[in-house]
Parts: sequence; C-alpha cells; structure tokens
Amino acid sequence: MEDPVWQKATSSEQTGTLKRLEIPHGLVHIRQNGELKPARYLFFKPPGFEISGYFDVKWPVLFFLHGHHERGKADKVAMFFTGHNTEFDDFALNNFLIIAPLAEWGSALLHEDGHQFDIKSLTALCTRALADMEPRVDLGRVCATGYSMGADAAASLACQWGSNLAAVALFAGSYKWFEDTAKSADVTYDDLRHVEVRCFHNETDAYISVDSTIQFLDFMRKELVYDQPSVRKIVIPYPSNVISFVEQIKASKEATSHLAIHITEYDGGSKASWILRDAVHLADGHICWPIVYGNEASFGLFHWMLSCNSRTRRPRVQLQTRNQLSLDSVQRLLAALKAAYSNDILRQSMVKLVACVGRDKFTFLMHAQRLIFEAQKHILKEFKFKMHPTLTMNAALSEHLLCTLPEESRLSVQDQWDQVRKALYGSMYNACWPPSEERGAEAVQPFPQEVVDKFRGSRQPFTSEQGLQIHAEMCAALTEETQKSSHDAISSAIPILSIEEIFEMQADLRDAFCKPEFQAGLRHLKQEALTKSAGRIMFLKDKLLLQTQTPILVKYGFEASRKGQLGMLLRMASGCRMYLHGSLSVCLLHCFLD
Repeated sequence: MEDPVWQKATSSEQTGTLKRLEIPHGLVHIRQNGELKPARYLFFKPPGFEISGYFDVKWPVLFFLHGHHERGKADKVAMFFTGHNTEFDDFALNNFLIIAPLAEWGSALLHEDGHQFDIKSLTALCTRALADMEPRVDLGRVCATGYSMGADAAASLACQWGSNLAAVALFAGSYKWFEDTAKSADVTYDDLRHVEVRCFHNETDAYISVDSTIQFLDFMRKELVYDQPSVRKIVIPYPSNVISFVEQIKASKEATSHLAIHITEYDGGSKASWILRDAVHLADGHICWPIVYGNEASFGLFHWMLSCNSRTRRPRVQLQTRNQLSLDSVQRLLAALKAAYSNDILRQSMVKLVACVGRDKFTFLMHAQRLIFEAQKHILKEFKFKMHPTLTMNAALSEHLLCTLPEESRLSVQDQWDQVRKALYGSMYNACWPPSEERGAEAVQPFPQEVVDKFRGSRQPFTSEQGLQIHAEMCAALTEETQKSSHDAISSAIPILSIEEIFEMQADLRDAFCKPEFQAGLRHLKQEALTKSAGRIMFLKDKLLLQTQTPILVKYGFEASRKGQLGMLLRMASGCRMYLHGSLSVCLLHCFLD
C-alpha cells in the first residue's frame, strides 16, 4: 500500500455538521493505492475553547477510537460526548479537545478487511487534525483511547506515532497483530517504550478473553520496561452509572456492591493493566469502558492523562544493585518513613491542603507530593536513592516484594507498606491508593478548565501558587525544627565549664589570636580578597580559625571541628549571661574573630 497522501478538501467539505446531530466534523482525503478516499472525524470542543485566544491556555487533545460495532455509525460515536446521557465524565469533556476518527465503509480509515482501522491512514489523519488545531492545542499532552477494535488501533498508533503521544488508555483489546509483529526482527517499539499505557479488561469478558491484555502487558514487560511490577488489589463501590442507589442497597445485602480491581504496574506506572473482577453488574462482560470513562472520581483516568507529557517524559528507573533492599533494610526504611510521616508539621500541612482543595482527591494527591518529598528527602538520601529518588524507592520496595520474599513474608511487608501509607494520608488514604502517583517534587500543571473558570470569574480553583505557599510554610517550619534539634543536640554534647575555666579559655584564645602566625594569616587573606571570591575567602578564614583553635578546643574537651567551635561559643555565651563582666571578654573575642 502506498503511503497516505493528503489532498485538502474544499472549504464546504472540510468542516460541517452531521445531518441528524449538530456535531462539528472534519473531512479530508487520503490517497490509497492510487485512489483518493475520504476520511472524516468528529471533534468536540470543551467549554471556553472558542474564547481561549483571550488568555494563555492550550488544550490537551484526546483521540477517541471507536469499536467494531460503531463502524459507519457516526451518531452512535457522537453519543459518547453529547446529549443528556454522555458516557464520558464531565471532567474529560471540560478539559480535552476530543477528536473521534470515523472508520466508515468506503473510508480511508477502515482497513480493506473491514475489521480494523487502517493505521497508516489513521496516523496521517491524526497528524493533519493536530496541524489544523495547532495554535490552540497542547502538543505535549496528546492522548489516545479506544475500546475493542479501537484499542488495537490505539496500541498500533502508539507503536508508530508514539513520539507524539503522551498516554494511551486501552479497553478490551485483542492485540492479535502483536503476535505477528513480535516475530519480526525488523520491528522496533521505541515509540511505544516512552508512552504511558493503561490497559483495562473485565476478567469475565467472553467476547475477547482477558488473557489478551495479560499477554500484551507481558510482552511490554519483556521488551520495554526495566523493573519488577507493583501489584495491588483494591476494592471500590460500584459507580452510579452502573448501579443505581436502590440497586446499591440491594447489592449490599447480596455482597455485590463493590468492584474489585487487580492492578499491575511496571516502570512506576508507565505500563499497567487494570483487571476488573466481580463485575457482576455490567450488562455485557465485554463492555467495560463506560464504567471507567464515566466515573472519573473512581478511576481518575483523565487526571492521569493530563499528568503525562510527551515533551517532558517521566524518567524510567533502572534499579541499580546498590539500591536493592534486604529484609532488614526494608524494615528500617519503612520504620523511618513512618516516623517521618508522623511528623506534626507534615500532618498539619496535609490537613490544611485537604481543607483548601475541598477533599478533591486528585488535586490533593498532586499537590501533596511536594510536601511528602520534603518530609522524606533525608531518608532517600540516607538510603542512597539519588536519581529520581521517590521512583527508585518505590521500585526497590516492589522488587524486594516480588523477587526475594516467600509468600507469608511478602504479605507481611506489603501490609507494613500499606500501614506506612495510611499513616501518611490519614482520612484520604482510600482515595490515594495508587503508589504510581507518588513521584516526588514534580511541577503541577493547572487544568485548562481551571484557567477558563478563573478568566470568567465563575469560580476560584485551588492554584499551584497556593500549593507552593503551603509547601514554603512547611519547609520553613521543618527548617526551624531542624535547627532547634541541632542546637539542643550540640548543647547536650558540649562540656560543662566553670566560669573560671571559661575565662581561662578566653585568655588562651586571645593569646592564640595575638600570635604572629595568625596575624600573618589574616594579612594574607586580606590580600587574597582582592582577587578571589568572597566564598573562597570565607572558606580559607574558617580553615585558619580552626587550625588556630584546635589545641584549645581539645584542651577543654570540645571536638576539633566546626561542631566543637559552635559548642565553645555556646558555652561562652551561657557563661557571659551568668556573669556580666564576662561580656567584655566576648566582645574582645569577637574583635579577634572579625
């Protein structure tokens, strides 16, 4: 097949509306096998898109790829986003420009076998659609999602066009084409390697087995990722678009009111599968996407997409030998983390953040990462997690759980890890279970709809500036606490001297500073100050003082170090507060030091 070639449609063809639904759509022509074929796509503009030229905002783009059943049924595709019963959550509709390519009969987008998207044509259409929208879209936050036939197309798109994609969400795909391409030595998956991927599937899907998603994730594990998986099992209440309130009460009596999800994540969540279990209330076991698309509060799919960016890819952690943990080091790490998370200053800052965001768990989780990183960074340093420390720590814990422990010990350590995170999040723990969201001090980008709302004055969302303010206040409190602890530690460690010994020590210091060697050193530093930086001069001056004071420090029981010098000054200051005439000696000492 020839490479697709665009031919620009006439102005009347290029955009318009469907006859039965007032949905904007684009039309272009693609050359296939020497023949020009049409290719249409629907696009759904978020509120505020038309006036976004008046303020600084670029809109993320979501390519939506429909399934086999919707071939040639543009009105059914449109129903995902329009009308009173849209299948997409309002958060997605308010924050994404959604583009839905249509695989219609006779279209360049439908493969000649009629059962899949034509990927070359799809790639060309996506490229052209972005080019037409480019002034107002964020090219770093271009995502794709698809279900069934569309999931296969989205996965293929990530392989061939992944450098342009930030994230893809796949639902109930078969991924049969991977079986053929995986055998070819000429095929590479470098583009897919850098794309964030989440695969969803219902365990009881009778149309396309869940094994297809498990095998696809296993393929990515072998080809594209470095670390061991993080496995987590969670349970959430059935979302309201699947089971009504009355049905929820009935289901509670039958113990079927909750949905279990088995999550397997690689590379800090870069590649993941979400397998739905006990999904007894789904009308069709294959149709697992409405429950996720329509319930952002439960699944957070679109928040996750907005956190990804193809221009600034998240780092991939390759666990080094020095970062691997033994059982003893895991116990020490978890104990240290629990102690850090129990710090009153951190807890007060987290409570303040919860109050400011109105318990919005996604906003809370994004802004909480800076606070958490500040509280635990000394632990990350102690355990030598240097490159991307938070990601490396989580990878090390996951690797230890899966590779070095028997089943009983693994469950025990997993429970300890969960208890540590419960101590951290408190009442928000059940809303913040994905460890892949714990990424350290990453910058938080505002949602487009927040910018629109602020411009219109309709509401004032929690801003990054407010998050930074809470972070700054916590840092200041932690610094003050650390300084007080250091002062107390030094005070408890310094020798106790009588007032006569303090006077004698001051006389020894006076005599040492009056010696010709010290005075010559000071004159040399004054000459050096003409050519060298202030920092270098300060370093040399501190070195000269320590050399001169060392015999005196040792004589009176202090360390021959900077810590010993501070202890000596504290002891002299305490003596001077007790005896007024001692202040004269301190003044004399400061004259020599200056």
